[in-house]
Amino acid sequence: MIHGKKKVFKGTLYFKKAHFCPKCQTQMETINLKEIVNSKSPTKKQHNFRLTYGTHLVGNVEFSWKELKCPNCGYQLTMEEMQMIESKDTPCEQSQKQERKEKLKVSLFTLGLIAFALILVMILINK
Repeated sequence: MIHGKKKVFKGTLYFKKAHFCPKCQTQMETINLKEIVNSKSPTKKQHNFRLTYGTHLVGNVEFSWKELKCPNCGYQLTMEEMQMIESKDTPCEQSQKQERKEKLKVSLFTLGLIAFALILVMILINK
């Protein structure tokens, strides 16, 4: 008998965009998962039984959440795992970011020199 239900929201907005399987590059689908956990079982440490205002769920609690699954190869990922995979840059992307940083540094330095030159010109004109 289920004494309570709790929906776990992890990366909710992240589900709105298309994600592709890291193994076969097929677009992944969102699946709903459920697990019933007793508040006195050893697996309770993997779940949060807290509610608002310091109250806790007690007894058999049904936890539900969403994950990503590839319809082609069956590979399954949590949102946190997918975010970690997608946040890793390829070596090419890393070098492009480094080049943009260097160009920005040069641009800011050039703007600083121009500003300094304008201030000197204004000082000389006012004398």
